Amino acid sequence: MIPGNKILDNNLLDMLGNQPSLHKLYSQISSVYAVTDPEVHGHIIHTLRNGLERLAESFPWLAGYVINEGASEGVTGTYRIVPTDKIPLVVKDLRDDASAPTMDAMRQAGFPFRTLDENAIAPCTTINIPGIPIGLVDDHGPVFAVQANFMKEGELAVGNMDKSQSVQLPDASWEPGAEIEHQLLKPPVEESDESTKSQGTRPRLSWGYVNFPRTSLKALKSEAMATKPADSDFVSTDDAICAFIWTCLSRARANRLQIDTNTTFARAIDVRSRLGLPATYPGALTNMTYNRSSIGAVGGQSLGSVASDLRNQLNPSVTDLAYNTRALATFLSRCADKSQVLVTGCVDPSSGIMLSSWAGVSLYDLDFNLGLGRPEAVRRPRFFPVESLIYIMPKSPRGDMAVAMCIRDEDWQRLKEDEEWGKFVEFIG
Repeated sequence: MIPGNKILDNNLLDMLGNQPSLHKLYSQISSVYAVTDPEVHGHIIHTLRNGLERLAESFPWLAGYVINEGASEGVTGTYRIVPTDKIPLVVKDLRDDASAPTMDAMRQAGFPFRTLDENAIAPCTTINIPGIPIGLVDDHGPVFAVQANFMKEGELAVGNMDKSQSVQLPDASWEPGAEIEHQLLKPPVEESDESTKSQGTRPRLSWGYVNFPRTSLKALKSEAMATKPADSDFVSTDDAICAFIWTCLSRARANRLQIDTNTTFARAIDVRSRLGLPATYPGALTNMTYNRSSIGAVGGQSLGSVASDLRNQLNPSVTDLAYNTRALATFLSRCADKSQVLVTGCVDPSSGIMLSSWAGVSLYDLDFNLGLGRPEAVRRPRFFPVESLIYIMPKSPRGDMAVAMCIRDEDWQRLKEDEEWGKFVEFIG
C-alpha cells in the first residue's frame, strides 16, 4: 500500500478541475434526521469522527485541501491537492439557540430554505470570493468537510465537496469551434430595458423550494409522453419536470419580457459513462447541454414537445458530449488564462435557466450508521442568490421530489398565479 502522503505528492487536479470558477465552489447537501433521545448525541459524533477517519485512510485526497500555484497577471495557474491528517468535522449544538428552528417546526413547514441557512448549518459557504476569508475556506479550500447540527428533536448533517477535483484530449490539429463557443465568456453587452426595471437597480431574488408530489410526477410524465412528437421515442420524468419548469417560468416572465426574448436552458450532465470512466470517478466530469428558444415559443409549446427537445440534446448524434468535453479540456490545457471559460456564460439569467438534477442520487438511503434510520428530508442549504439557478433534489421514499429555485420575486408571484403550475406544484418556500 502506498502511504496517503505519497499518493498526494503531485496530485494535480484534472484539466476540467482547473477552471478557476470551480475553485472554492462547494456542493452542499444536508440530510435531516429525527433524534428522539438526546443521549445519542455522543454516539453520533463518535460515529461521524470514526467514519471520516476511515474515509481519509482509504481516500486520502478527501482529507486534503486545494491550492492554486503559478498564478500571475493573465495566468490562472494550476490547482492541486495538499494532504492533511483529517477531514474537517464541525459540531454545533443549536438546541438552546432561540433563532434555530426545532425539528417539528421544520417538519411542519416542509423543510423550507428559511430554516436551512448555510451560514448557520454548513461548514463553509457555497461561493467563496477570492480575498474574503470565511471560516474553513480561508487561504485554501478543503476538499471535503462535514458539519453536524443538533436541534431540538433532530440532527442535521451537512457535507460538501470542492468541485475543482481522465480525459483523453484530441490531437494537436484540433482548433476551437462551435462545440465550446457557448462556454467562453463574451464581452459584456449593454443590458436591455427588459433585463432590469431601471438603471442600476438589481432585481429582488429569492431562493424557494417547491414540491412535486408523486402523483404530479406521474401525471407530468404521462402528459409529456402523450404530447411528444411522433418521431420521439422517449422522455424521462426528469425531462418532463425540466420542460414543465421552463414552460411555466417562461409564461411568468412574459409579463416583463418581450415574447421574442431569447431563453437558454442549460442542463448539467454527468459525462463519466460517455468517456468510459466509472461512476465513482471523483473529478469534475460534468458538462452542459443547451436548448435555445424564445420566451413566447417555450411558453406556448406542449409539454411533450419541450421535453423531447431537451431529451434530443442527450442523443449522441445530435450533441456529442464526449467529444465536446474532450474539446473543452483541450482548450483549458492550452490557454494560460482559464477564467475565460464559464460553462453557463451563454445564459442570460433574466430569461434562461441553469439546472442541475440530483434526482438519481440515493441520499435518502444513507443512514451513515448513526442509528437514526433514514433522513426525513434531503435539501441543499440556502446560499447567495444566483438568478435562474435550479436544483432538483433526490426523490424521497414517498416518491415526491423537491426542487430548489432562485428567481425574481415578481416571477415567483406570477408562478403562484399560474393555474397550470398550481395544479402540479406545492410551494414550500
